[in-house]
Amino acid sequence: MNKKHLLAISGILLIGILLFTAYNSHNLHSEHMHTASSRQEAINSHNEAVSLRSETTVGESGDDIRVITSGMGIHATFECVIEVATDVVVAEFVARRPFGQGATEYEFIVHDHIYGSAADTIFVYVVYNEMSRSFAAPEFQFTTDTEYLLALIKLVNIYASFHYDGFMFIEDLILDLNNPSRSTMHNEPLTIHSYLDFNSIGLAREHVISYVRSLPRNPFATINRVFITSDNLADIINGSPYVLVIEIDEPRRLSSQGLQSDIQATDIYYVTVVEVLKGNMRVGDELRVVFFADTVNSGETHIVSITPTSPNSTNPFFYDFTSRHSLHCLDQRDEIMAIIRGPGRSSTSSSATPTPTPSPTPVAGPSRFSASPYDPDAVADIVLINIDIDLSEDFVSAMIEIDELNAMFLLEEMHSITVAADEIRTIISVYVGDLDLSDIQLLMFRGFAIDPDTGDYTIIPGRFSADRNYFYFELAGSGIIGAFVYELPTPLLRLTINQYRYYYRGAPQTSDAAPFITGNRTMVPIRLVSEALGATPRWDRSSRTAYIYYNDTVLRLPVGEPLPDEMGTPILRNNRVLVPLRFVIENFDAFTFWDRELREVTVYVLG
Repeated sequence: MNKKHLLAISGILLIGILLFTAYNSHNLHSEHMHTASSRQEAINSHNEAVSLRSETTVGESGDDIRVITSGMGIHATFECVIEVATDVVVAEFVARRPFGQGATEYEFIVHDHIYGSAADTIFVYVVYNEMSRSFAAPEFQFTTDTEYLLALIKLVNIYASFHYDGFMFIEDLILDLNNPSRSTMHNEPLTIHSYLDFNSIGLAREHVISYVRSLPRNPFATINRVFITSDNLADIINGSPYVLVIEIDEPRRLSSQGLQSDIQATDIYYVTVVEVLKGNMRVGDELRVVFFADTVNSGETHIVSITPTSPNSTNPFFYDFTSRHSLHCLDQRDEIMAIIRGPGRSSTSSSATPTPTPSPTPVAGPSRFSASPYDPDAVADIVLINIDIDLSEDFVSAMIEIDELNAMFLLEEMHSITVAADEIRTIISVYVGDLDLSDIQLLMFRGFAIDPDTGDYTIIPGRFSADRNYFYFELAGSGIIGAFVYELPTPLLRLTINQYRYYYRGAPQTSDAAPFITGNRTMVPIRLVSEALGATPRWDRSSRTAYIYYNDTVLRLPVGEPLPDEMGTPILRNNRVLVPLRFVIENFDAFTFWDRELREVTVYVLG
């Protein structure tokens, strides 16, 4: 049995301790090069002591360099810690905060990357319980305005709720670069756990960093396997070896029955394969799948994207989710199948029109526009006729860029739609598969409708099919329809995840709280986004509720309570209220654009 599904993060932290055992059987530090003679002597002493490591105990004293022997019989030194760390950084302590009931989250700003690819703002997690001796002492503290050298191991756990760039400390190491002699390991002076004398007079920040760079490297990989961090359905489906329709049978173990923590809680169910959408699996196969706690129940049918816990096993004991969004609704089946088939592959079922929208009814003659009743049971005769019309100048305004694409839509692709029953809701389908629209154009694409009697027009947002070949929007009644692409406005805000520096109308600014991603929602300080949009934030301490006032509109955001439409939950962190960005901006005439590679979100305001 793979215990990483039965143990909480406290058990995972033990891996960081146990991994040192693998390094005690060979010479970890055979040769170190450094120009300073005092450090060279320390290295030479270290080389001589390595062969005696297994015989050296905590009980030694005097001037001899001591090597730690824990109660578990594990030997570790500062040099071992540096060798196995996935990331070694110079960082400034920002804050510590509770993380659930039994854990603590430490936040740092990284000033220098010695090893690894950590973000500029990182979060390090500690769990306190009987299974983890790490940082159990109450006097463990970091102080602000102090630079520390952090030796870390990256955490990669699909079922844990920490940041994607989460880390754990190794061996209680606190290396104070402002004053190295104050550094500790296991709450004892660091000098007794290292071959470098951290009490030596004149030992400075640059000496420590130089010594660290001279040490050999054999980093631990990560804790647990890498998973898909994207929330894009196509990324998840394409990156998953198995996509199955499954029926939930009886639980193998519920979170309430097993070891868990506030960081990780999972349920394990026996499931039966009902349909194989992707992968080499058979209908009727019985599997054991690890779910997030309290997300499914026996007797339900779902679609899941999963992978074997042990990829090389011929008979995997467990199957994990491939992402934090690998539990899909049955209504998404057609969309998922369109992704699996890929562009240009035919299908017996319609995957172009989102449920419950029916397939568009083609009209006579070549046209990229078609229409169908919104309600499949509604009876209505829909006629779509290509027309010529002169657009009013206020419609072709400064915010619409009349380029070649818009000229085609606004001048050549105008249609009159009539229905037998007035005010019936109709789905308009626009074929765009031949246009090679950019990501920005897809984001800025809109439908519109014009009242032929008054000339008034309505801009209508919509959505694209999974293959990006069709754009859909709704129209009530008859009218003149078309499509266009908004001219990209000047960015209002540009925010980078885990960065305090941001841009407001192109000018650099600094926030007192960095945006971050949780539950696939970008969380931002409420004051930053409110004031950028010209609104006023207010905080009611007694009800723990934040408000945003804008003209006659009031947004209510109670801390800790989920927002409508699964938009996320406002939180209070380090005395700052952070809210889901999308929820706020969708209540304004604004939208966002996400750059996955740069981890950057840009807010645009139309009009």
